[in-house]
Amino acid sequence: MPIDEILPNIVPVTRTPLAASRLQDESLVPFRKLALQLHHDLGRDIASRSVLVLSPDDARICAVVAANLACCMAEEMGRPVLLGDATREGLLSSEMTNSAPRGFNNFLSNPALPIESVVLPTSFNDVFFLPSGTRSSGYRPDNCAELLNSAARKFDFVILAAGAVLKDPFALAGAPDFCLALMLLVENETPMNKYLEVEQTPKMCKVDNVRVVIVNKIK
Repeated sequence: MPIDEILPNIVPVTRTPLAASRLQDESLVPFRKLALQLHHDLGRDIASRSVLVLSPDDARICAVVAANLACCMAEEMGRPVLLGDATREGLLSSEMTNSAPRGFNNFLSNPALPIESVVLPTSFNDVFFLPSGTRSSGYRPDNCAELLNSAARKFDFVILAAGAVLKDPFALAGAPDFCLALMLLVENETPMNKYLEVEQTPKMCKVDNVRVVIVNKIK
């Protein structure tokens, strides 16, 4: 499994999801740089520009990075971005919604659902939110391809917080269908053996495009 790049800048993860003030915070500069890199690397000729945000064992850091990246991507590109919550704990959903609406898990259980029926607007321009929803007996990870195809007709980019691979067996649901997987390693904390363990999982081996990002511990 290739590692395309280890970013030279340490990405500061200090903000709660969607708490940024229109990119005026200097701590968000690395997210802006990463957004521009992804825009360049995943050209518009790709039918569904999609990024899966993963961590070996820290779902919260996936949620925060995915949210900040989605905000920066939307503002830099001026195009609609879909931010999705696929974490087992529903970390983004618990912060951004007051109820338990349908979302990611519901679509994977019933791909006939219109994408508009499971997506919510946010207060941040051009950022739309796909809650985690509820997982039912009909849940099928292979429906992730249909989700991305449906989203591609409405959104320029899809960024999905998937969670902790070593704690949630469903964190890699549909991973091979995404254009890119961002693997987040916490500086001076994530042991290399944990990353190697993730790297050797069968589904991860099928992901062709993986980028490792070194992040600070959430304060």
